[in-house]
Amino acid sequence: MPISSFRDPSGFLLTRGEQIFRIVHTEDAEDLFRFLESRPGRGLLRQGHFIASRYAAHEDRDLVLDDVADRICDWESAAVLEHERVWFPSYPFEWPSLMLAEAARVTLDIAAKLQAENLGLKDATPYNVLFRGPHAVFVDATSIEKRDPTDPLWRPLGQFLQTFLYPLILERTTGARSCETLFGRREGVTSDEVYQRLTYWQRLRYLRWVSIPHWLSGRKLTPASYRPQSSADAEAAGNIFGSTLRALHTAIAAAEATSERSVWNTYAVNCHYDDASRAAKHGFVTQALSRFENGRVLDLGANDGEYSLVAARAGHQTVACDLDAACMNALWRQVRVENLAVLPLVLNLANPSPAMGWNNQETKPFLERAREARFDCVLLLALLHHLTITERVPLAFVVDLAADLTTEYVVIEWVGPEDLYYQALLRGRQSLHANDTREAFESACSRRFEIVSTVSLSGGRRWLYLLAKHGS
Repeated sequence: MPISSFRDPSGFLLTRGEQIFRIVHTEDAEDLFRFLESRPGRGLLRQGHFIASRYAAHEDRDLVLDDVADRICDWESAAVLEHERVWFPSYPFEWPSLMLAEAARVTLDIAAKLQAENLGLKDATPYNVLFRGPHAVFVDATSIEKRDPTDPLWRPLGQFLQTFLYPLILERTTGARSCETLFGRREGVTSDEVYQRLTYWQRLRYLRWVSIPHWLSGRKLTPASYRPQSSADAEAAGNIFGSTLRALHTAIAAAEATSERSVWNTYAVNCHYDDASRAAKHGFVTQALSRFENGRVLDLGANDGEYSLVAARAGHQTVACDLDAACMNALWRQVRVENLAVLPLVLNLANPSPAMGWNNQETKPFLERAREARFDCVLLLALLHHLTITERVPLAFVVDLAADLTTEYVVIEWVGPEDLYYQALLRGRQSLHANDTREAFESACSRRFEIVSTVSLSGGRRWLYLLAKHGS
């Protein structure tokens, strides 16, 4: 069974097929369930903000313990938990900033509820959070530990700043996308790095969270610097602790991205569809998505998410991907309003998220997760020509990838050389795409798919195809 987490000495996670198990010290398991059975814990479970957990069945427990016997041989005792599985795991370097802010809020809320039970969080990283549609779910059950009620400090503060608040501040002040800031940087960014990128007035604005930590980072440290702080008055310590969490809530809200425009989040309006073509496209996709019920849809090149919303409103779990973070932030706002099962991710399909972490095993590549998800339908709307022209990906490669990612259907849009956007992408390189014809496209598709239906858009300059995978 592959181990997928190991950084916490009190336990580790492993998977067996669709099952998720966590091996923990027995005492830590007791602390976890004591919290989950408390009023705050039951509330978090009811809201879906904390991963549902139970002790593993006896047969599963014995198999797991046998499999990891060499790793726990020096433990006094071990318990095996089974967690519910969150469909389609995603990572902070794939989230638009509004999702990172939501994960931060849920982390702070859990820290506050734990305080009421004299418990705390060992760490505060976005890697402790997954998303179930628009809902953030805290999944690191072993992050809970006993807390000294006389300690006024929130111990994971530094990690929270580096992985949550600082990436959001950089996006708000410099435009650097939080997902790009966190890519390849599991521990986030330091106060020194952020301070250097802020203006004088911004340094004053973020005095408490950036400037003062930066100034203090140069002080000489002694063993006394790391001694636990305590107060004789537990109530006073609790008030300080609580005020820190509330101040961080305010800081996250202030750093959130505002409504923004980009080249692509107005593409659907400006790409020269007339009203009839736009209606025909909407009807074609809607009809295609009605061929199955309660399915799973992958919308690649989702743009403003119009068709991800169509899929979700039809009852399908949907993953929407686009390289434009502004588009994904806008989509996130909408799915939150409607409470739809859409997961917006920032992704360049031509350069998708790789495996990362220790031994490249802590995060799975996007394409591996997508294949495991077994999507009923993949949407490739107004994306194909960007892949074949801008990214120079051969048409056959795109068709093969689409076939690998779907179990049944693909809805794909072919854009002809007469289209104005196609011409803009060519930039005079017509000779490289002289054979880009509908006949060539249909021939490439026929290797892996049957053409079920088509519709012409924009006077024949664009065509929509519904493809059914051979053997499905």
